[in-house]
Amino acid sequence: MKNVKDLIEKVNPTRRVYQLPAIKILGIVPSNISTNARFLESTFIKRKKLVESRYGIPIFDTIICNREEVSRASEDERKFGDIEIPSPQSILDYKPESKSSQEFASLAEEILAKIED
Repeated sequence: MKNVKDLIEKVNPTRRVYQLPAIKILGIVPSNISTNARFLESTFIKRKKLVESRYGIPIFDTIICNREEVSRASEDERKFGDIEIPSPQSILDYKPESKSSQEFASLAEEILAKIED
């Protein structure tokens, strides 16, 4: 995270020269998070507080958990002749009623709310 902050500090002065808005970090998205209840209730909370205090970057409230349906949505392939090419689907299309879809929809709403601030 320090590298990201350093990069933004180097890029923003150049953006000002070209009259472009400064890059702003909206926050860190907790992703690929275990669904284990003990981890979520204890370890995750400790890690979240540690990251926020160490880097001074807010953490999004939305958590994107590691769920099988997300992997399956990204594994889809299509055939073109003898060639199979990756053809991942959005989780919102693959399983619209799943917990993963709800998490990604919640993340989108949270991002939009932060942008509007």
